Amino acid sequence: MRQQHHTVPNPAAYGGQFPTRPITLLGVWAHPDDESYLSAVLMSRVLQVGGRVVLASATRGEGGGSGDPDELAVQRERELRTAMAGLCVRDVRFLGYGDGQCAYADAEQAIESITALIEDVRPDVIVTFGPDGVTGHPDHIAVSMWTTAAAAALGHERLLYATMTDDFLQRNESLHSTLGVWMGGEPQAVHATDLALHIVPTSGERKLKGRALRAHASQVSTLIEMIGDEAFDEWWAEELFRLPTAHEWELAANRRTSWLVS
Repeated sequence: MRQQHHTVPNPAAYGGQFPTRPITLLGVWAHPDDESYLSAVLMSRVLQVGGRVVLASATRGEGGGSGDPDELAVQRERELRTAMAGLCVRDVRFLGYGDGQCAYADAEQAIESITALIEDVRPDVIVTFGPDGVTGHPDHIAVSMWTTAAAAALGHERLLYATMTDDFLQRNESLHSTLGVWMGGEPQAVHATDLALHIVPTSGERKLKGRALRAHASQVSTLIEMIGDEAFDEWWAEELFRLPTAHEWELAANRRTSWLVS
């Protein structure tokens, strides 16, 4: 059955201040901390106008460090719940995939699980990675394909991809080179005029996002020591989203498991 949704205008119509009325937002990400880097302010704004946020993480992030993976999974789940509590996001779900294993998971089963998630949550808007996974991480790319395919199967057209602009890459070129952010291939960016949503946080929202990110201490503490608090807070302060292209919808609808779009 095709899912019915409330009408939500193109986010660009809100001049970067979307949303202005209560909606349900579903975020589908790969690891604890992805959501805070890419959508913390958006989640906060949805809640501030009386909306609802549901956050789904494909993995518990047990591969994101040394030591016992089971212990790290517990730690990172705790960090995620702490970060989301600071944003007042109460509904946090895990999809049960292994960190670093999403690209090898049964794609049909994963798509079905996200289809069921969308049918349960009935979101007005879904946010996730684009086909590049932002950083090129294979888990990110898989989650992008799963989520897009699920949305396509349901006829849910209110999907937004986290993205980067040319200006963002130029500003941070030295930092990215130092940190080795990209996991194979060149980062993909869009022109600022192609954004569907460009969120520039207020000073209060920057602090809120900074606290959410710092809750992921196992992932960010060493990074902050390397580059400093100011550079860290400036790095992903703005949140950028684009709409999927017709080609990306087609690839996902056809269940293309190798899905990085050049």
